[in-house]
Amino acid sequence: MNTKQGTFYMFTGLAGVGKTEFGTRFYNYLKSKRNDVILFDGDVMRSTYYSGLGYTREERILSALNCAQVSKALLEQGINIVYCAIELFDEVMEWRYNNFENYVEIYIETPMEILKKNNKKNLYSGEVKDVVGMDIPFDIPKHQFYKIENDFTRSPQDIVEDLIEKLREQNKLIV
Repeated sequence: MNTKQGTFYMFTGLAGVGKTEFGTRFYNYLKSKRNDVILFDGDVMRSTYYSGLGYTREERILSALNCAQVSKALLEQGINIVYCAIELFDEVMEWRYNNFENYVEIYIETPMEILKKNNKKNLYSGEVKDVVGMDIPFDIPKHQFYKIENDFTRSPQDIVEDLIEKLREQNKLIV
């Protein structure tokens, strides 16, 4: 792992799987140990920098690639990034994999029946269009370092502690 460049920790999965919950807990752990860590949330990035884009597959890919370019500039300056977003498109994931020296992908998977039952954002009702996993197909990450199978029976803290241990074992933890 190149320690001169920052590390990009990508928490990805469908809406409602816990990306932001896990990513924020992981970010808080890293931030308690060092100052050169930032947290990006895909929804916040989109509403702040790319609010003119819609939610079609093509617009989602454009937004994700724009975020990747911003991230690359920060990584090259030694900033570490915890990024939480859906962005389950091969062209985006491959771009990051090929362009970020220190790329750690954490894929969070939850069965669709659980997502439809929880449905906190009302995305899985069938009434909302351009939803990844419903009417927009998604790609399962090919370079996932760690997979979280989240059925909401374990505490987020326990899951993040397991992730931290795995990262430590594989020399992918920056603390």
